[in-house]
Amino acid sequence: MAFETISLGTQPAGTGGDTARTAFEKVNRNFLAADVLAAAMSQAQFEAIRAQNNEQFAASGFVHLGKHANQLPSIIAVNQGLWTFASVGFENSFILGRVQSYAKDGTSKTDSPLLNISGVIFDLAFVDGECVFKFPAAPDGKKTYNKSTGVITNHATIAAAFNAQAADPANIEVVTARHDMWAFEPFLEEVSETNTHVYPNGVIQSQATTMDGITTSASARPVTYYAVFDGDTTSKGKGLNFFALTNAQKKKVLANHKNNLYYLDDGRLVQWRLRKRTFAGAGNGDWSNFESAKLSKSAANYLQFSFGKSVVKPQGIKDSISGNAFSYPLFAGVATDDSVPKTDLAIYAAISAGKTPDTASGVNGECYILVCGTVPRLNKGAYHPSLNPFGAADVANSGGGADVWYNSNQRDLIISNKSCFDFSLYGDLNSGYSGRPDAKLYDGIYSSGQGGVCRDLRYSANSIDVIDHANVVKKANDRTYRGFEKLKLTTADSSTDLNISVGGNFLVTEVIATNAAINATPDLLNGWVGFKNLQPPTGSISDFELSRSAVTAPTALRSTNNGASWSAFIPTFNAVNNSVTLTNEPAANIVILQYQAFAKQTESAPNAAIYGLVPYNVFASSDYRPENGALLGESLIGKVLKNNSGVSVNNKSLLSCSIDGSGKLTSATNFDGVTHSPLTLGAPANNSPAFKVVSYLANINQQAVPHFSYIELKHNGTNWGDDGKVTIVDNQSTKTDLNGNTVLVGTAKLKEPIGWIKNKV
Repeated sequence: MAFETISLGTQPAGTGGDTARTAFEKVNRNFLAADVLAAAMSQAQFEAIRAQNNEQFAASGFVHLGKHANQLPSIIAVNQGLWTFASVGFENSFILGRVQSYAKDGTSKTDSPLLNISGVIFDLAFVDGECVFKFPAAPDGKKTYNKSTGVITNHATIAAAFNAQAADPANIEVVTARHDMWAFEPFLEEVSETNTHVYPNGVIQSQATTMDGITTSASARPVTYYAVFDGDTTSKGKGLNFFALTNAQKKKVLANHKNNLYYLDDGRLVQWRLRKRTFAGAGNGDWSNFESAKLSKSAANYLQFSFGKSVVKPQGIKDSISGNAFSYPLFAGVATDDSVPKTDLAIYAAISAGKTPDTASGVNGECYILVCGTVPRLNKGAYHPSLNPFGAADVANSGGGADVWYNSNQRDLIISNKSCFDFSLYGDLNSGYSGRPDAKLYDGIYSSGQGGVCRDLRYSANSIDVIDHANVVKKANDRTYRGFEKLKLTTADSSTDLNISVGGNFLVTEVIATNAAINATPDLLNGWVGFKNLQPPTGSISDFELSRSAVTAPTALRSTNNGASWSAFIPTFNAVNNSVTLTNEPAANIVILQYQAFAKQTESAPNAAIYGLVPYNVFASSDYRPENGALLGESLIGKVLKNNSGVSVNNKSLLSCSIDGSGKLTSATNFDGVTHSPLTLGAPANNSPAFKVVSYLANINQQAVPHFSYIELKHNGTNWGDDGKVTIVDNQSTKTDLNGNTVLVGTAKLKEPIGWIKNKV
């Protein structure tokens, strides 16, 4: 994405600042020397700069993402400017930006993030070192959520929590698969003799030891004012007691416009401030709404875990907040009765009853929140693929650790979801003992998958253009664009999406067995997160093609006695065919395969009006390699590409591109259609399918959303039967190719928008 350099301290000419300055000079002449006042910004000057920023940027967001670290295997970049370090000292956290004294990667023009929120610029450079986001502790089996009322209850014991669930299973759930969210909350606050401190660059959780060369100190405000999450006591920031400064020091602080300090017309000194916030999901699964521009503008749009039950409460200038009840004040998006300025769809605003700006959260009602992403958490219980698939601990009941669920001496200890929480001595970064096949620990925040970063909503504040679009499409083709998807719970009889999303690489469990064997195996009766691959009733030596493209080689377990015992083995894996070869598997056997798949990058969508189109972007592939479009193909046509020979990738140009009266691509017969240069893909090895796709950019609620019009290709031994056309349909359908084969055709969109589009006057 393209980011522009901006001036934080420019005061535009013709702002009316002189008149406003006269007003606050009269109010403050007895308190500040003339040269100190001269260094300060007036309300008119600050608002003029703010208006200039709102004119420059498309929406609230990241002006620069910051650099990141990427030192495998333990330090892993998620995307530009965001990295994880699942290690002791970084428990329950990840990091934004990278300071200059360390090795850093990335294309950002700045080392640390630079934010624009509602026209106010926040520079996070060096105000608290690297910007660490801390999350609440992992679920421990003691908390329940009432889905009908939104009430969260912290129980004294694990037994009490599970008893509450057993008493009302329709409404009450023990929280074991929580999704957390992270965000920035900016707000405007008065600096007074009862609220004396000001903070570097307005960041209240700053740990900087100096501010403009002056030694910082802690204020008298309680730790709850500085808390990143409910219960956080370790984030109290440091600043300066403004009223204890000399005039020279005051002048220095006021003259640094990065501090976002200015005088209102009524003479009050105010500061725009920024608070890092993270939120534990109230119950299990995804949040119901956290995308400010997601819903129809005719519908109410609140920041909430569940509709009408539990919401995020604004804190702003208040010392603390409590509860999550669906009551005012709360955060509302632009779709909600003019509660947020229509110029900015990227943020939620704090509103009070009557849907007016909440003056209890910020001066003049100025309090907002910029949601940045989500993290699905692991829990402290023992891992079991069916009873507790989001657990991290092993099943040790003594000091040894490293005892996994299928070991013979542990088999009788795991009999229910509750019993998994009897073994939470381990599973953390400090012990290093994990019971999971992916070796993850519950207090680590990882780069992807279960226990890792899922949604990344750090959109650019700058307007997106066709160059940004082309760069993102390239990332989708070569697998560097991360998608996300909901996990599936599979049993012998069914496969009901779970309301739990994961992003990037994630753990898949695939069971190869007959339905009869599955139903006779207690370890599988509750289902598993993944897929089923039916074992032939007679048993055989056979190649089993995996349900998803495996980006890591599978590990395996085998049982010959319906789970009374299990043995681990290494299956023969063919990465090209995406299959495993199993030898002499009688029908009574059960094989559990576990591997990493890549979350889908796209989802089905209606055809949309074109905002931008690159004419040379017809892409086709039959190649099995992720860097050559295999994962994009899997996402679009739902099939695994397996070709490893000949010409397996094409990049072609459009010859004609018909657009109808509504601005959409069309293949209607009264138009020329969407056509391209002839494909030159070779005959595929391994009977591989292929696909071709043309991408375009759409403007959906001012968000830049790449769309893909695609067609499945099938080879008949002679040719692909391709007609050189791209059939345009809504969502997904089929057509007959030139060889008489039925192939998929459809439209999909990228899972995440790539940013915001500036409205043109």
